[in-house]
Amino acid sequence: MPSARILWICFFRSFLVGAGLNAHGMQNIGLLFALWPALRVLYPSSEALSLAYRRYAAHYNCHAWWAPFLIGMFLNLETAHSRGILPAEILDRFRNTTIHTLSAVGDSAFSGSIKILWALSTAIFAVSGLIWTAIAWSALFLLGITAFKFYGFVLGWRTGLNALHHVKRWNLINRGDTIKYLNALLLAGLFLCLLTQSGPGQWPGLFSPTGAAGLSARSFTIFSACVVLFWSLTLLAARLHVPRFFASLLIVIILALAVFFVYYAPATIC
Repeated sequence: MPSARILWICFFRSFLVGAGLNAHGMQNIGLLFALWPALRVLYPSSEALSLAYRRYAAHYNCHAWWAPFLIGMFLNLETAHSRGILPAEILDRFRNTTIHTLSAVGDSAFSGSIKILWALSTAIFAVSGLIWTAIAWSALFLLGITAFKFYGFVLGWRTGLNALHHVKRWNLINRGDTIKYLNALLLAGLFLCLLTQSGPGQWPGLFSPTGAAGLSARSFTIFSACVVLFWSLTLLAARLHVPRFFASLLIVIILALAVFFVYYAPATIC
């Protein structure tokens, strides 16, 4: 069984899983790098160690926040396999199924919800002039992620397959959908914060005296047209399966044009 020192090394190495990203196996090199110290202890013979290396040299791609959890579970199962309790076929089947399932959950609940929540809330703090609050909130967010990773690693190592029952009770998909509604409100709040700002180096606010005078009916019409064009092109890009880079670039250009026509074009034309 790996010692506490080996487990700590595996946990800290789990933060580097994405560092070995490659086109063939995605994150497999980083995963094998994190598991390597424990696998050497579990399999003293070179033949058994080589087979273990081959299991984790295959394709691996999952959300980075799940890496410590999966590594803890893999170590638990490898320990059982080294003692002859668990056959290698179950290890391979479990590995592939769990990775793909948790990858989808991570993309939806973590990248699509929680990260957006942090980004929008931090942007609101920054736009409102609360820079130190934004920095403290970001530090607290990173600390929370680290705590989640550590808890996941311990849970996976101690409970093995039973850890999946704990993850199921978390109901991350539905909680992620709830956070997305909150993100919509935060996006509206950020827009209002931008419109109410006025002063040197800031956009003229819609609800400030200079902003209200500068925003004419014509500007509002132009802005509305840009919003309609933005959503139309977004839906069209999704239907035509346009790559994300070009779709994101198109969105940025449309938003930049909207800001220009609303705040600067009327003053230069008139």
